[in-house]
Amino acid sequence: MIENRNGLWPWAVAAILGVGVGARLVQVTGDGFGYDDYALMEGVDGPFGQYARAGAYLLPTRLVCWLVYRLLGGELWCFLLPAVLVGVGTLFVVREGLARHWPERFELHAVVLGLLAFSTHGLYVSGYASVTYAVSFFVACWLFFVFLTLAERDFGRREAVAHALLFVPAAFFSNVTILVPVGVGGAAALAVRLVREPGMRGVGPVVRALASMWPLAVFFVVHAALWYAFPFANLGHDARPDMRAYFLASSGFSDGGVLGVARFVVHGGLIMILQAFRQSVDGVLTMRGNLMMLKILAGVCAGCVAVVAFSRLGDGRLSRRALFVWAYLILLFVVTAAGGVAGVFPYGNLRYADALLLPMCVALATTFSPVQRVQPDVSRSTAAVVCLAVAAFGVFLVFRNHDELVRVRESNHSVLTVVRKADVPHIFYAAFQRPVLLARAPEIVRDGVPMGWGAVYGQTAPAEAALAVLDALPPAVIVIAPSRHSFDTAYSAYAEAFAQRGYRLTKYKDGANIWAAMFEWIGDEPPEWNAAPGR
Repeated sequence: MIENRNGLWPWAVAAILGVGVGARLVQVTGDGFGYDDYALMEGVDGPFGQYARAGAYLLPTRLVCWLVYRLLGGELWCFLLPAVLVGVGTLFVVREGLARHWPERFELHAVVLGLLAFSTHGLYVSGYASVTYAVSFFVACWLFFVFLTLAERDFGRREAVAHALLFVPAAFFSNVTILVPVGVGGAAALAVRLVREPGMRGVGPVVRALASMWPLAVFFVVHAALWYAFPFANLGHDARPDMRAYFLASSGFSDGGVLGVARFVVHGGLIMILQAFRQSVDGVLTMRGNLMMLKILAGVCAGCVAVVAFSRLGDGRLSRRALFVWAYLILLFVVTAAGGVAGVFPYGNLRYADALLLPMCVALATTFSPVQRVQPDVSRSTAAVVCLAVAAFGVFLVFRNHDELVRVRESNHSVLTVVRKADVPHIFYAAFQRPVLLARAPEIVRDGVPMGWGAVYGQTAPAEAALAVLDALPPAVIVIAPSRHSFDTAYSAYAEAFAQRGYRLTKYKDGANIWAAMFEWIGDEPPEWNAAPGR
């Protein structure tokens, strides 16, 4: 329970928790036509063994989806619900962790929870059917407070056993990327104790401290077993268009030598900061060409926070907890950046480094506390006004976010409506859209022509592969592919490939996550390509 200390702040924390929960619950109304969401629905009504083998390396997520189908049904919201509930649980885990380690700092609780409640990343993983991303964020936040404890003392024997038992399911349902914060957090906790405890200078105390961390090894054992049983090379592969920017070799910075590496690290770091603190409803700012301004602002803020923190460290005013927060945060950035440079870890997307989010929030809140030590005798009327303002602003953001989810869902479905109304017998569809079409427009999968992964993953020319199955070139074709906002390279590749075969783009419909275009045959005339409106 939230106790009535420091006046209005406990109630502000309660209001933030309330609107944060609401922001997550509305995620079940979304339908982004995501490949992962719908691919998990395919075959879920069959035996578990057959369903699991279809994507064995996703065994934890497929296990959850298989159980959800049998408990709740096969609608999309049923598969989104587990991630939403995990996202709600994350807020309360953070709240309890802050109460344990900063019991008197309700203003810190309000700032941290306020940043988490509406962060783009926090809402994203809370509305993603691949529940392992939501669980990974949950576990990363929980481990942050575990590491804070390890930075102060060793685990007791029973405490270590209890954590080891809890870490088994936590590791199983987390992504392999959780191993990075596990290793970094243990190292940061040990480093803080070496700096702040004179008794840790000898070999014996260090060995005992390391021995007490043995439960963390559970994560490495579980993921080693999963990788041995279901090997995959997806994480460190930069061939996917949506991953290329996160590895130095394919990011466009590799030709710049040392300066290029530095630019890659700074660029990826600023993007992750923006993902952490940009509101879920202000994505329109980045759509209007203001991304550079936001990057500059994020860089200035990060620099100011670092200067203040290091000045406090220099004069000894940084507490042990604050020292751990900064050690953990800096080490995480260094390790993830090194992984991106070396080509083994994607750097520049918070989805693969979500352990950074909570320490960034805490670092901001502990470094700049303009509201520290607020008068405890704030009047009830003032407290009520502040809390109502927080709640009203939060409810406004929740409704704005819900409206955006509805807009995305309707724009996606409108593309299929237009395709159904078109009198064109030959419909080609990309493999990336097959799971969506199988659920929302099965007649297209039944009667249409699959084009494979072609333009999405740069494998084969889509027009050659698709038109080769036809006896004669049809007068008109419709192509269904991922939205150009998601895969702009695929959009261009399809258009150019069909243009080279003698087709011209005459109509198109672009939804939030799906794109459909009509190409008409222009005979023996030279291929002609005119950019569609809006390009």
